[in-house]
Amino acid sequence: MQSSGGTFIGKTHVLLILGLVLLVRLPDLPYHYVNWDEGTMMSQAWAMTRGERLYKDIYQIHPLFNIAILYPFFSLLSPEIAPHAIKLMNLLLVGAGGILVYRIAASWFGRGVPSLLSAMVFVFYLGRQWALSSFGRFYALFPILLSVYFMFGRRHGSRRTYILCGLLWATAVFLIQVAILDVIALYLFLLLFRRESPPRRLEASLYLALGGLAVVAGVSLYLLGRGILHDSIQWAFLRPLAGYAQLSPSSQTPGAGAPRGRIELLRLVFANVGPTFFLPLLGMACGTFRAAQGWRKETSAEGSRGRSFFTLCLIWVGTDLLGILLMGRFYYHYMLLLVPGISLACVYWVAGLDRGSMLFLGGALLTMIVAVSGYQLLQKFHQDGAEPFKVRRSRAIASYIAANTRKDDRIFLYRFGGSDVFFLSGRLSNNGIYQYVDMCEDHMKDPQLAAAKREEFKRNPPEAIVVDPLVGPEGCESSDDFFEKVIGEEYTLSKVIYGSDVYLRRSDKP
Repeated sequence: MQSSGGTFIGKTHVLLILGLVLLVRLPDLPYHYVNWDEGTMMSQAWAMTRGERLYKDIYQIHPLFNIAILYPFFSLLSPEIAPHAIKLMNLLLVGAGGILVYRIAASWFGRGVPSLLSAMVFVFYLGRQWALSSFGRFYALFPILLSVYFMFGRRHGSRRTYILCGLLWATAVFLIQVAILDVIALYLFLLLFRRESPPRRLEASLYLALGGLAVVAGVSLYLLGRGILHDSIQWAFLRPLAGYAQLSPSSQTPGAGAPRGRIELLRLVFANVGPTFFLPLLGMACGTFRAAQGWRKETSAEGSRGRSFFTLCLIWVGTDLLGILLMGRFYYHYMLLLVPGISLACVYWVAGLDRGSMLFLGGALLTMIVAVSGYQLLQKFHQDGAEPFKVRRSRAIASYIAANTRKDDRIFLYRFGGSDVFFLSGRLSNNGIYQYVDMCEDHMKDPQLAAAKREEFKRNPPEAIVVDPLVGPEGCESSDDFFEKVIGEEYTLSKVIYGSDVYLRRSDKP
């Protein structure tokens, strides 16, 4: 194809990718949060602008960058605008990620249907409900993808490339710990499958380590300056590592032993991953068949490169899937780990079709993706309108709290998912807990820490407590009696707002 034609196709593909980004991500813009984790992390980033220190004054078990990436928005913008600006940034990141996936696929398959389909699959899955949160797992996708492009989307790596990839890998790990799974997969492929001499592989490893250590050193100096280096190591890495070794009650049948619990977790993971990625996994199965046929019959350099890339994706997806199984629990957003590798691997077999079949199949799949995304966009706006219920409720509750408490008063949210009430009302948490389950031993798996947080709660009681009576105590049964006792003895129901109870501390309490 001529250069001008290739340029035209490239621009058309980019427009299609960006169009799908708008379809799947526009419905998220009116929201402050899509789940409790997102609202909690936004409130923690806002609390940092009020002088609170992460890991010391704010309870958090995720790495620094997971919260720090949100900090500038609350530092520069009003609490009303900051969440929507974050959502806009996420939309732009999905667009950039889609184009990056396209570039990675195009470096192996050319600027054709397979590359476009790969990017569209990536964008489509990042528009699912479980992928919308401003979460470290979401943000870590992009430095990992960029490293894949630099290391495997080009013919040869350079010293600068490996140093940069080391920087990107460390950045991803400081966004979410489980990004280490992606790092392991990519490094294994570099060592075992890239046709490099041992000295060359050793040199690449040293430069990767140099880039990673530069990030670790910079972050460590910042944490040391804030006086939270030890706390951050303890809370962001050691405790989560110990927690992952235990089975979550939600993924294990009551009274089941560890083997039975692991089997139940395995069933739970595949019961969700299988239906969610059914068509891409089917494409990967077809790709495996094509690769097997190629190993026996095909000897061309181009065919070998395609199989090499497919192998990389299989290792990548397999490592992430194994990591999910080893975590001891399963939440839907864990599937974010699988999206990049699956998006790239599922189109390998399409690249082996004849042109007519490729265009027909690609057109049918792209039409289906756009149609489903467009329908969901219309359904979402019809359901929520310009101001979703969760946003109206949080604004009303925050306004009431701000009007009935002082600026230096503190509050607590119990069985209430609207964590945005903290930054909307301008009130900090009374004990550094911004998501109530983080002081329940059922969830924390640490009875001593849960007891310490309850004692801190009693030493510094909040002036207001918000409760959603429709939310049950699941996952927090161990602390339910404590909260019910405190609320019953020290607080008065002041107002019911959109079905949620706002309790104010009784005036006769010191």
